[in-house]
Amino acid sequence: MRVQAAIMEKKDSPEGPYQVGIEDLELEGPRADEVLIRVTSCGVCGTDRHVLHDEMPMNPYPTPSVLGHEGAGIVEAVGEDCTLVEPGDRVVMGFPFCGQCVHCRSGRPIYCLEGEQLRYKGYRLDGSTPFQRLDGSPISGRFFQQSSWSTHTIALERQLAKVPEGVDHDLMGPLGCSISTGAGTVLEELQPRPGTSIAVFGAGAVGLGAIMAAQLTGAVTIIAVDTEPNRLELARELGATHTLVSSDDTIDAVRDLTGGGADYSVEATNRNLYGRSRRRAGRARRLRRSRGLQADGQDGPVSPGHRGVRQAHRRRPRGRWPRTAEPGVSDESPCTRPLPHR
Repeated sequence: MRVQAAIMEKKDSPEGPYQVGIEDLELEGPRADEVLIRVTSCGVCGTDRHVLHDEMPMNPYPTPSVLGHEGAGIVEAVGEDCTLVEPGDRVVMGFPFCGQCVHCRSGRPIYCLEGEQLRYKGYRLDGSTPFQRLDGSPISGRFFQQSSWSTHTIALERQLAKVPEGVDHDLMGPLGCSISTGAGTVLEELQPRPGTSIAVFGAGAVGLGAIMAAQLTGAVTIIAVDTEPNRLELARELGATHTLVSSDDTIDAVRDLTGGGADYSVEATNRNLYGRSRRRAGRARRLRRSRGLQADGQDGPVSPGHRGVRQAHRRRPRGRWPRTAEPGVSDESPCTRPLPHR
């Protein structure tokens, strides 16, 4: 079928900046375990930006290609082995996993042995792609196995989640990436105990997801740290009990607020605010028992392939709406508040 897509023709390089343009493409139909989706909205994530600027730590991403991995849409056709969704279903596209390896079978698909290839290779595991130019030349079109910067795309059925009735599903795309990253880190990995404290470094969509999730746990002190005061205002609205503008005194301020140091921390920035704050304060002034996106004792920036980052998306059961969206998701839900442009 004929579709339109945003094509990354080239990435940043010494020869010039990245190039993205709209182009007509041919899209093949779904295979047995795949679904054809009419994309109605898609976010632009920091990982998309990393690819455009050639900042990915994995193997260089192929060009030309279709990016996008915060897509929402409506199912139009399903493969012969699909049983969880049907045409007309409104869905969000989440993280891909193979469904066959030991981690997938044990309910931990974020540790999928094929996960990195599924997310960052740009093709199916067999090396094929569903997108072609009109002259028949292939286009890399499996970014996170969805490449949703397109009017239509092909995704794996197992990476989809249905959107509850009565919800504007076009606001739900970031739940498949940034919001579930932050919330999953807190709810599935850290699991704060009653009476504990948590410091979240970064109040973008990932950090705000962590803050909203922390409010659902036993944590009583929830500290948001960022460089932007307007983000900190939103963080307080969404559950932060304290906010701090990042500075040389950040670590000391966190220690004062928590009586010695936060029990948990989440590094949710591209600038490693936690590591920078620790370097300013000296290594002795660390947060105690820090766990999360940035492991305690590490001063280097966190890469998308870092184990701590990948833990954020653990246990998204196949075929059901992610835990962070149930119950009570609505168009006015706090889950939609981190979205600056709708």
